[in-house]
Amino acid sequence: MLNAEELLADFTKEPIEEYPNTVLADVPEPVISVWVIVYNQIDYVRTMMDSLMAQVVDVPYEIVAGDDESTDGTREIMIEYAKKYPGKIRLFLHKRANNIRAVTGNATPNYQATFLWAKARGKYIAMLEGDDYWIDPRKLQKQAEFLDTNPRNMGVSTNFKVVGVQNETIKSQKYDIDEPVDFKFHYATVHRYISKTVAVMYRNIPEITRDLPKLILAPLLDQLLFSLYTSRGPTRILPDVTAAFRFGSGYYSPSKHQIGLDQRVDEWSIISDYFKGTPFYLVPKFRLHTKIVQLLRNKQIKNPIEYFTSRIPSHFDTSWFNICKLTKPEEVPLSLYAPLRDEGNHEFGHVKSHQVSKIAGDV
Repeated sequence: MLNAEELLADFTKEPIEEYPNTVLADVPEPVISVWVIVYNQIDYVRTMMDSLMAQVVDVPYEIVAGDDESTDGTREIMIEYAKKYPGKIRLFLHKRANNIRAVTGNATPNYQATFLWAKARGKYIAMLEGDDYWIDPRKLQKQAEFLDTNPRNMGVSTNFKVVGVQNETIKSQKYDIDEPVDFKFHYATVHRYISKTVAVMYRNIPEITRDLPKLILAPLLDQLLFSLYTSRGPTRILPDVTAAFRFGSGYYSPSKHQIGLDQRVDEWSIISDYFKGTPFYLVPKFRLHTKIVQLLRNKQIKNPIEYFTSRIPSHFDTSWFNICKLTKPEEVPLSLYAPLRDEGNHEFGHVKSHQVSKIAGDV
């Protein structure tokens, strides 16, 4: 296991306290680590923890949780659960002094998130934030079984529903696919993300954990994490609806109106710098988005859509118009998340997948 304290030494202003537990002795070799972060989410944290403790799992697992020095009673609730399940929960009591400011100046949970990721000992890591929850008691088991039997896949996600602050269902987020298929790296770089943290499970890869501090200033670390994993192998989405993502309540979940152009540009700048010198940096889509960053930062353009719609193949206009919208705080049609099949015989927006391969590069 990597040493979290050493990895984050340059960012640590105050030491982190671990609440007393017996997890290392009781779960010496966890198959799954559940990564949990909370901050001032007292209205939702019990729902989240109860959904976690209700999981029916056939393999040993641990919960690696962190509270970012909540002031509304959330920390006390987490301590209550840590006392009740001392052989299952490792609770780390974080300090706001260690809080990371993204390059845009916005506060992020990146220190806590990276610290807990390095503490995870499991073969697989599932993610859960304080205002979200799971609705399928076999969620962890299903995903662990999938990764066991599909070694080429770096991660696995599921469908999920979106709920409001009163637990009302807003929509069911079901991806428009006929059967489970793999998502690859250029989808991560172009579309940023295809799921939500609450629905994901990844392999625990030391090389990725070591790289996280390099990306710690990113405004949207979870999206960059998805890119890191898909650069090593595909990620699958399963049809099951296993989780609930809460909209409009999370301290770390700004709405699309709060995620401004500068934040999107900062995110792309960090990921393009990270992959510079790798084969992925040569992918035409990657180069185009890197160019967006350069031109926006130098104030040479104001509207990336106008710039790129005049520089793309005519048969790709519609899809590229929507893709470029990702640099603005706007939602993108779910149809654009359609995966690239190996057979090369399905539609991607209005473009056949073999055309996408030709333009995007087969990565």
